[in-house]
Amino acid sequence: KHSGPPPRTTKNNPTNTMAHIATTTSKRIITPPKNPPFLKKLKRRLSVYYLAFRLFLSVKLTQRQETKLRKLLHLDKSDDDHPAIQTLWSTTNQSNANRLLHTIQHLEGFWIKVGQYLSSRADILPPEYLETLVVLQDR
Repeated sequence: KHSGPPPRTTKNNPTNTMAHIATTTSKRIITPPKNPPFLKKLKRRLSVYYLAFRLFLSVKLTQRQETKLRKLLHLDKSDDDHPAIQTLWSTTNQSNANRLLHTIQHLEGFWIKVGQYLSSRADILPPEYLETLVVLQDR
């Protein structure tokens, strides 16, 4: 058994464990979280740009289909209440809303907040988007 006083702590021999722990933890350097790698950032950006392109292209194609349908049905530009026109736009909006929701859920983080904001804006989005994006309000 050890019969003498506890050993003293020196710079070269830290035998007192409590003092050693206190000095080593106070010197610990806390590093900030690393930024995501360049390729991961690029992939996220490209997925947003690709989504925007797909939505834009879908709207433009639907506008062309609407023009052809109006000529076929002999409708003027002010007649937006025709069921065929409403069905055409409703189908396009639902498809685009599903595409948007899937991308937002995949990207997470900031984009979830954007989706939550958009789902509350009935003045700027069609009802199909609002109904689809309401899923994000629970997050």
